[in-house]
Amino acid sequence: MAQDFSNKTLLLTRPMEDCFRFANCLHSVNAKIKLIYGPLFEIKHFPIIEPPSRGKKLIFTSKNAIASLSNSEIFYKGDAFCVGSETALKAREVGMNSVNADGNVIDLIKLIKRFSSPEKDSFVYYRGKEVSCDLALKLRNLKYSVEEVICYTKNQISYDSILKRDLSGGVIRGAVFFSKNSAVLFSKNVISLPQGFNCFCISKGVSDTLKKFYHADQLIIMTAKKPTANSMVNLINQEFLN
Repeated sequence: MAQDFSNKTLLLTRPMEDCFRFANCLHSVNAKIKLIYGPLFEIKHFPIIEPPSRGKKLIFTSKNAIASLSNSEIFYKGDAFCVGSETALKAREVGMNSVNADGNVIDLIKLIKRFSSPEKDSFVYYRGKEVSCDLALKLRNLKYSVEEVICYTKNQISYDSILKRDLSGGVIRGAVFFSKNSAVLFSKNVISLPQGFNCFCISKGVSDTLKKFYHADQLIIMTAKKPTANSMVNLINQEFLN
């Protein structure tokens, strides 16, 4: 159980727009949780020159890639396979027929296999410069045709001295991590943490990444039951109530 979490502040580490969105979801369940925003990176979109060919199915593991299409004024009305609910919603908002794996990359592969076939379907995978899992390679190993388009990157943000002080001094008692990349960037920003710092992680992979950078007694790690925003909200609220 988290120690003294109910009397401390929780750090959100996503890009600012996502911080706002997640804060609204969290406060709709429990408005008493104190939050501070500390994005670890910002998104830089790349221009996309050509739209996907007609008949192609699209793959998204992040809504940032969908935003890249919109920024390039490419509006596709076909099928889109999305890793999670937020990404699928973003795809529907811009006119795509999206289906949602409601999970991680493995769940997304299962969804693609269920609703498509290598003999009939080909894909365009819009993604960031860095990925934690080579989804395209896994699909090619299943005989799928997958074109990759890198359409954004993540630029690191350095924390100021005040935020670092509040983290190392225990004013901020916990943080939320939605990706392995966030865990790595956090470790570069914050060298020292107080004993019993609460880490709310979206997956075991994220929690394992954090363990590489801090002593075991520094961290209290809690992992969501499913890799979704709703599951993260439930996890945080449960620990707050405890």
